Amino acid sequence: MNSLISFFNRPLSLSWSAHPTNLLAILLVIATGAAIAALTIWTYSGQLGGNRRRILLLIALRLLALLVVLLTALRPAYPIDDPPKIRTQLLIGIDVSESMTVRDEVGNSTRIDAVRRTLESCQPTLDALQTEQNMTVTLYGFGASGFTEAAGAYDPAAPVNAQQSDYRTYLAKTLEKWQGQKFVFNQAAGAEWLPFRIPGLIARDTTINHNTKGVADVKVVRRGDGHSPWVRHQGDILFNFVMEGLLLLEGEGKEPFRLSPGDAFVIPPGLATRYTEASADLELLEVALPAAFETEVL
Repeated sequence: MNSLISFFNRPLSLSWSAHPTNLLAILLVIATGAAIAALTIWTYSGQLGGNRRRILLLIALRLLALLVVLLTALRPAYPIDDPPKIRTQLLIGIDVSESMTVRDEVGNSTRIDAVRRTLESCQPTLDALQTEQNMTVTLYGFGASGFTEAAGAYDPAAPVNAQQSDYRTYLAKTLEKWQGQKFVFNQAAGAEWLPFRIPGLIARDTTINHNTKGVADVKVVRRGDGHSPWVRHQGDILFNFVMEGLLLLEGEGKEPFRLSPGDAFVIPPGLATRYTEASADLELLEVALPAAFETEVL
């Protein structure tokens, strides 16, 4: 029977706001609780059977009821801090033809000056996309018919003097670079087997890394020479499928799993694992997103 083994380690983060409205609400809740306690003491003091223990119990029950009402009304939520790790791309194309020198913008400014001001004002947002959302922002300057993706980086200090606005070439060249969708056919016959990222194993490349431009990587893994040590990876997704052979998967703080053909497992980043007792005919299909990630030998 196929088995899917996965471990999820996600940090929990709580955020608190010191907005004056929130502080006022907190003070109101405290005042309400104090009023309930005072009213209870006043009501039951001197009553028959109204000893100190019973009064404290009543106060506790009424405050608990107040807390339940507040939780029901506020419906608090706990956000999970799970920043995206798969890098994405944002492409911005800027026309650098002579038409951008026309003064038809606000304040009789040129079109290219308006673009530069917009980019300058958006720079904090672009920086946040790169640092917080793991997004690569690429700016292109296009105009001449000879535009190429490799040499088309936008330079804000460069003169705006191209003879035409060749949108067609710009879109075709960037699409060719970034579309990331290609048909891939890879044959096992004659494949080159090289040392794998984990010592003691070898692997062959299926060219998925190259054809997706680093979005994903797929390798076929076999047993090599020597023993495999404990390792820890920092990728986003690391999926393995046992195609042939047997393997013992050990995980830090986990019970070992004996795997056979048809079994699959996912290893989260940061979890120490080790592949042991691999049979001579072992073949794993490893899928990684993104293609490039660090593996630490422990």
